[in-house]
Amino acid sequence: MRKFFRIPGSRFGTVTLIIVLTVVLGAPLFTPYSPTTIDVAPRLSPPSAQHPLGTDELGRDLLSRTLHGGRVTMLIAIGVVLLAGTVGSAIGLWIGFRGGWWDATFMRVVDVALSFPALVLAMALAAVLGPNLRNAMLAVALVQIPFYVRMMRGEALRLKDREFVLAAESLGTSRLRTLVTHVLPNALQVLIVYATLGLGVSALSVASLSFLGLGAQPPTPEWGALVSTGRSYLLDQWWYSTVPGLGLFVMVTALNILGDALREYLDPKVG
Repeated sequence: MRKFFRIPGSRFGTVTLIIVLTVVLGAPLFTPYSPTTIDVAPRLSPPSAQHPLGTDELGRDLLSRTLHGGRVTMLIAIGVVLLAGTVGSAIGLWIGFRGGWWDATFMRVVDVALSFPALVLAMALAAVLGPNLRNAMLAVALVQIPFYVRMMRGEALRLKDREFVLAAESLGTSRLRTLVTHVLPNALQVLIVYATLGLGVSALSVASLSFLGLGAQPPTPEWGALVSTGRSYLLDQWWYSTVPGLGLFVMVTALNILGDALREYLDPKVG
């Protein structure tokens, strides 16, 4: 840990991310109001002691909706990384280690998928699947899978001819067991770094889909949806869009800085 925290930005990224995760994942502990309960009497009220960020157009507490919205965004981003990372890594390791026509066929499909802008492809998939959070998560995960496939295929190609892998094969170890016990553990460093950076990309993608109406649907709070709704009240209630947008910016920045620090820490050529 001392070596890690000597890396520039590691302390800032770690502390900032811990604060953001504590606030958004512990949202029910910090807000006495329900994020979905409607009370039209105090609608669009300014910040006060009772409502630190005021209320929205339906009288719902904006602080509660912002914190719960960050919780939704972060949990969906984690789901995207787990799904895309698991499927993409498994495919990438297998085709890279196996080679032959499997590798050639899958990589041509990956090349075609990567030729499309990721956000545009995610928008198309979300529109086809239907506008809700589950489909938005699935759409973003499907778009992210080719990136993990290419990365882990490269790791498999790098490791397949190493002495410990060849020794395991010479002892009669099955291909699957060799992948799981020898190749995967040595590729985890790259996967951890990529997944950390992928969390920020996934959070932005999910928020973008919600901003466009293809993700979270009312009354579910989500940072992208809050920014989109708050545009209509930007002149009078500027904090409506600004606070969730700032929360997304801080979280993604912390994840990117932490990912860069992890890459430097896990790089065997450093230190």
